[in-house]
Amino acid sequence: MRWIATVTLLYALTGGVLLAGPDEDYLAIYNQIQQGDDFLKGGQSKAAAVEYLQAFDALQKLRADDPAFNRAAVAYRIDYLGDKLKELAAFLPSTNAAPAA
Repeated sequence: MRWIATVTLLYALTGGVLLAGPDEDYLAIYNQIQQGDDFLKGGQSKAAAVEYLQAFDALQKLRADDPAFNRAAVAYRIDYLGDKLKELAAFLPSTNAAPAA
């Protein structure tokens, strides 16, 4: 029984190491975009705008921190979020106009 716990712990530790870094960051951002999409589908435009803006900012940071990371996917998501934020500009805080991609 002890070896199962050891194997499970080692798997969990190495699995976390394999996803650490920009892959893990991108996955978290993608999940945030999905949350924004769910809010938008549910008629919660303000909540969607907040999620999209946070995801947009996180993608910009990811691109700045690791410019070589999956450029096409990052650019696609930034464009997607830029379009969504333009649509939802009325729901953004007044200090945050829709960002330019």
